[in-house]
Amino acid sequence: PVWEAVQQMEEMASWEGLDSLAKLRRGMEQILPVDTVELLARKYYPTMQSVRGGRFEIGETGSMDWIGEKIDSIIVTLSDFELGKTELTVHQYFLYTEKEKKSMTRAPSWGLLGNNPLVNVNWWEALAYANWLSEAQGLSPVYTFPAGYEDSVQVNWEANGYRLPTEAEWEYAAGGGS
Repeated sequence: PVWEAVQQMEEMASWEGLDSLAKLRRGMEQILPVDTVELLARKYYPTMQSVRGGRFEIGETGSMDWIGEKIDSIIVTLSDFELGKTELTVHQYFLYTEKEKKSMTRAPSWGLLGNNPLVNVNWWEALAYANWLSEAQGLSPVYTFPAGYEDSVQVNWEANGYRLPTEAEWEYAAGGGS
């Protein structure tokens, strides 16, 4: 029964006029049991994990920067933030490419299979996905791309939408929040 629900979800995701994941979820709640809707939501939406902010040392004293100059570590203070519990999956990105009529990323040697982590996506594609996901869930997009500036992006730190973690956030979370 769950597999049939997954197929039904994928068919519904391709309906014309279905302009948000929130509407898709509301539609699913009308035809499927709640536990199945939750299962599908986990498949197509990232599950976020709260990370308590704090102070930590970033960098390594005496290391070299990208141009070969010595740098010192610094103490960084982070506010609380959220981070996806897992990498973005093929399923999650596939919904975006279908809705936006974009091509799927180049397949790695193991293929583009369901819950595998998505690979071969560049930074610009990641920003576009974050904005799309924000809008699909009724949140404010974080990134804007000024007209005429192909390689430029502006970040609205006050927006409540999805965004990529900063280098400091990523290092802090990867170190277990310490």
